[in-house]
Amino acid sequence: MKEERLQNWDKKEELDCLLFFALRIRELVFDYTLDTFKYPALNSTASCKEAIELINEIESNIISVKSLEPIVAELQWKIRQDYVVKKMVGEDIQYYLNFGDIANHKEIKLKLQLLYNKISPNKYCLVTEDLLEKIIAENKEKKTISKLAATYVSSLINLGFSQSYIYITTNNHFFSTTSINNLDSLRNFFSCFTRVQETYTVILRCSNLFLELSKSSFAFRSEISNTITDDISKLDKHGFTRTKQKNESFFIANEIKALDPVSAKTEAERRINKLSKLFVFYHHKKHPTWLSKALVINNKSKNTFLLDNRVSPMSKGRDLEPQKAAIELNKLIRGLELDSESFAKYDRAIDLHGLSIENKYIENQLLQNWIAFETLLVGYSSKSKIDQVLDHLVPFLKYKYIER
Repeated sequence: MKEERLQNWDKKEELDCLLFFALRIRELVFDYTLDTFKYPALNSTASCKEAIELINEIESNIISVKSLEPIVAELQWKIRQDYVVKKMVGEDIQYYLNFGDIANHKEIKLKLQLLYNKISPNKYCLVTEDLLEKIIAENKEKKTISKLAATYVSSLINLGFSQSYIYITTNNHFFSTTSINNLDSLRNFFSCFTRVQETYTVILRCSNLFLELSKSSFAFRSEISNTITDDISKLDKHGFTRTKQKNESFFIANEIKALDPVSAKTEAERRINKLSKLFVFYHHKKHPTWLSKALVINNKSKNTFLLDNRVSPMSKGRDLEPQKAAIELNKLIRGLELDSESFAKYDRAIDLHGLSIENKYIENQLLQNWIAFETLLVGYSSKSKIDQVLDHLVPFLKYKYIER
């Protein structure tokens, strides 16, 4: 990091591990961090909950018991590595991890429910914060701090905090004009994640076509108007509502409960997207549109935030330059020799990948890519779908990893 970015830090040796923690948190949630340096998608608590939900689906005959094997194996591995869970559960941890025959899923479910109660998300976060405070105060064990920071970020995101909000908060707290001269700043940082939902109002600027839908917007706890109330106008210190164009209206999403303003904006976009999709279902020629920027108002504190779109996950990966992409495409077309059935599958997978690139929403991107995998893998193995995807995907993830 450039020296000027650390001008707000006192050059004290006792702050060494605090600085390491701050840099590690920022690295974990930075959009373009190499994947293996980022936070895990699920921590032990979330994996435990996932396994319980999977057993519920098995009991409802939605999926086969075979699908439980990789989930349980991952959970056992994850908990054995988890410093926080070991502190919370102690020597009893082996009892909870001894699942026996996978077919006896009811007994496994009971053990997992007991374990989940002991390591519930809020408890897990509190213990992680206490451990981090203690270890950072001792100013040593950076390897442990790194692991705890990763599981802490994973815990916050699984609770409902936005990755973007964590990144913004980390920058504002540790790398802005605020002076960092003692360890009190760590506790102040933790206080930014209270895990208490606030109520927000989110204003989006949208095309006037949405005015036709104003009578339907109440179903989405929203309203559509050509004007804004004086109360909102006074709170808008950013001038967002005052720069509305003639061809624009306001989509006002009310009473959004969220842990942070970025998550509130995401919920507002989900509402307007749902309304837009329903409109397009009945009318195909014109599509309602809206700006990526939004004004977010905390209804209690009256704090306002002007937020723009986060980076799409499909835009974060390694990409080829246009000229090199063209060369690779020519190679592929010249060297591709498939029978008609295989080519049809390959062609369909390419189409699905293209749809995921075009889509703005993470859930839809993930769904399209997953269907693409299943299209290519169907009928080739008796293994579970997860195992099939892993068998074929991991070699590609490893390919040229060191070079990256």
